[in-house]
Amino acid sequence: DYQFGFSDFYTQSDSGDQVIKYKFDNDVFYAGIAYLKNEEADNISQNEGFDLNFGVRFSGIDLTAFYADVDDSTVINVEARYALTDAVSLAISYATGDNEKDDTIDAYGIAGVYQLDGKTTLAAGWANVDTEGDHANDVYINASYAFSKFVNVYVELGASDDDDNELGYATGMQVSF
Repeated sequence: DYQFGFSDFYTQSDSGDQVIKYKFDNDVFYAGIAYLKNEEADNISQNEGFDLNFGVRFSGIDLTAFYADVDDSTVINVEARYALTDAVSLAISYATGDNEKDDTIDAYGIAGVYQLDGKTTLAAGWANVDTEGDHANDVYINASYAFSKFVNVYVELGASDDDDNELGYATGMQVSF
C-alpha cells in the first residue's frame, strides 16, 4: 500500500534531517542499516533512531525481517512474498511494536499484486491492526504507473472499520533513490 493498509501501524519517522544509510544486495541476500536524526530549528522537537533489515531470495520467494528503534519505540516486522507468475505475486506480513502512548500494536496482513505490463500495476490488501485489544480491519486497492525504475504515480482507495473512519482516497508520486 502507499497510504492505507499498514500505514496506521507504522508511526515511526520515515525521514530525517540527518540520515546515514548503507545497503547491500547480491541478488540472493540483502541487508540494510540506517541511522536518522531529526532536530527542529528551535531544539524543541527531536527524534533519533535506527532501523535494519535482512532478507533472502530463492525460488520465487522473498523473506525479509525488519527492526526499528526510534525514540524508545520499537517495531519488528517479518514478511514473505511469493511470485506465482511473472505477473502475479502474494505477500503476507506480521508486525509488532509500540506507539508513542506505549500501546502494544500487532498487525497481520495479506496483499496481492498484478503486473498488467512493464509499467502498470494493480494491488489489493487487507490488514488487521490490534492496539491493546482494539481491532481494526483495513483494506485498500490501488493502481500505479511507473515512469521509470525510480518514479511512479499512484491512486489508492482505502477503508477501515475502526471508529470514526471513512472511505479514503489518495493520489501521489513515489520517488526513490
